[in-house]
Amino acid sequence: MKIGDIMDKTGFIGKTYTSDKHGTLVITNYINANKVEVEFRETGFKTVTKLEHIKNGKVKDKFKPNVQGVGIIGDEVSRVNGKLTKEYSLWQSMLRRCYDESFHKTMPTYKTCSVSEDFKFYPIFKEWCRKQVSFNLKGFTLDKDLLVKGNREYSAETCCFLPEEINLVLVKCDGIRGDYPIGVSFDVRQNAFSSSVSVGSRKKHLGYFETSYEAFVAYKDAKERLLKELAEKYKEVIDVRAYKALLDYKVELDD
Repeated sequence: MKIGDIMDKTGFIGKTYTSDKHGTLVITNYINANKVEVEFRETGFKTVTKLEHIKNGKVKDKFKPNVQGVGIIGDEVSRVNGKLTKEYSLWQSMLRRCYDESFHKTMPTYKTCSVSEDFKFYPIFKEWCRKQVSFNLKGFTLDKDLLVKGNREYSAETCCFLPEEINLVLVKCDGIRGDYPIGVSFDVRQNAFSSSVSVGSRKKHLGYFETSYEAFVAYKDAKERLLKELAEKYKEVIDVRAYKALLDYKVELDD
């Protein structure tokens, strides 16, 4: 060991620095200028970094909620070979939907949504994703609406991965239908109520009706029947909870 290293070690251990947007850290061990052990006072997060990064305030506290003000990345990487991992992209998007005010300006329905405390911690979310039967299947997306009807929280108990075909059937267009029941609209040219259901990327027209209730019943029957068909179609590749929820799904007048 060089004499300079001995002097540096004696002078730096116990010294505190402020890291930009990450709070105060203390040097707990000094090996050399390229290998310095530090601990953040606020969270207790420990890491090894360079003395240069410490002095420049560039060391990150990975236990600090820095993603949308609530998400903690932990001692995990967000990129592999320069590309965001699938787990991190899902996690980041989930937090953005729930806590990004600029996102809420265009998607106001997410204003009242939240993320469970467990899912705010990226290592837990990442591990949960990797245990899901449909996680690595192409065209499957994270869903929070099927397992618990009316749910507003992303959590291990309320989330699963679903194929786009099922998601398109489940989506609700509250702003489009206005005051009519779900699946129902009024056709001015026909002077009658009509209903339609999503089948893949298309809308299947179910007919014209004298009352909005009759149109709703047609929609209810068609949607429940379609979801049962999709449950059987994807039975082998979806969460067993999702399969059961699709079979039991009921369309209500006040949905």
